Amino acid sequence: MISNYKEQKAIDTLKNHDIIYNIEESPEAGIFMEQSLLPSDLQRPKDIRAEWCFEYSSGQKAMLYLKKIYSSKEGKSNEASIYKNKLAEKYGKDDLGIPAIWYSGKITALSCPKDLFGEIVTKNVAEFDIEKGQVISRNFLDIAKTGTMEGPRRSRPTIKYSPIASTDGCWYTNLQYKLDLLEEFVNGNLKKHKTSTTKFGVDILLVTNKKGKTTGYLLSPNEIMNKENQALTEQLIKQISKLPRWSFGWLQTINGSIFQGRYVKANYSSDTGWKLEDYLH
Repeated sequence: MISNYKEQKAIDTLKNHDIIYNIEESPEAGIFMEQSLLPSDLQRPKDIRAEWCFEYSSGQKAMLYLKKIYSSKEGKSNEASIYKNKLAEKYGKDDLGIPAIWYSGKITALSCPKDLFGEIVTKNVAEFDIEKGQVISRNFLDIAKTGTMEGPRRSRPTIKYSPIASTDGCWYTNLQYKLDLLEEFVNGNLKKHKTSTTKFGVDILLVTNKKGKTTGYLLSPNEIMNKENQALTEQLIKQISKLPRWSFGWLQTINGSIFQGRYVKANYSSDTGWKLEDYLH
């Protein structure tokens, strides 16, 4: 996690995977963990990517449709168009697109993925059982954990740090971090003392271990800070270590592993205290 940040990785891994829409009645897109669902009986051009959608017809189960094909390389759009026409000729086409009747098996989709310093992460993973393009079953995999200080929550005045009540079907909106509870926690315990420091900023890595304990690590700046800034930063990291267990959860990566970290930009002002922003913004 630290090496990803230091290298400031910006690998657009999302371009290497097919996009799927409407995986949970949400307009937000997801991506398939599988590299491609395109048929193997037709030779396809290199660097071809596709967009898919689950569509419903009256009285029928959801059907997987191919909506769009494009090339990830410039100047190759004509090859993609020719290939799509060949698929339509072989498998048919209607107003919804090309039905993926060639495909049977399981597919796994990451809902609303985010590229976080080269790691593709999500909160929600769905697994579909497909038979000749038709969705036989769908299950949401409970792999990632949700922390109690993440995302929007319904008001619970009697419980200060209560579990999140999801307000929509897509993790992207649930992770529109303002980190207001974390700000309240660290600023409420901030030692008040006179300081000449007016403003400065640091980047912090929050890591949640298997027992739910969160630890903070300083990522930047690399240069030596003055004593006041250093004392304030150490105090911030110390407060993070006092967070209730599972204040922050985990994410899942596209390769199936768990991502236990969170990158946070922390800006200090003598007027407002700490203001925090998650890099998932």
